[in-house]
Amino acid sequence: IERSDPDTMDSCPVFQMMMEKRFEYLHKMWAELASTAAFGGVALVHAFLGYGVWSLVWGYVAQELVLAVLCAVLCSFRPRLVFNRRIAGELLTYGTHLFGAGAINFLINQGDRALISRMLGKAPLGYYSESYKWGSQPIFQVGMVLSRVTFPAYSKLKDKPAELKD
Repeated sequence: IERSDPDTMDSCPVFQMMMEKRFEYLHKMWAELASTAAFGGVALVHAFLGYGVWSLVWGYVAQELVLAVLCAVLCSFRPRLVFNRRIAGELLTYGTHLFGAGAINFLINQGDRALISRMLGKAPLGYYSESYKWGSQPIFQVGMVLSRVTFPAYSKLKDKPAELKD
């Protein structure tokens, strides 16, 4: 599973997003490097001990655990538990529209796969899915890099329209 895979969940998305928003890329890099090293170390040790495919599972568990802990420790953001009825209402209203858009997006993005699976079977669906992934990966990677850099930059300029135009 790659970090850039849109179908995966990060173990600590709040801390990772706050690191990006606050331009703490060095801390994020160290957390990701350490988690990758944890994956490799744990997976290799378990493979040598004869755990077979479970070596990869334990490697991923270690990777996500190390990533979650290091992101929480290295990020300068500290969440607070505060409830605001007005904001909760706004989030629920926004969430309803977001859910509807997500459902439509799911149907659009998965409809072709459901059709191929139903009409042609699992093997052609596997070929189609891999071909689609390889074909769209370069565009997806460039888009991820651009959005991770431009979104925090634009969010800092949201209250400065004159600078935003430049």
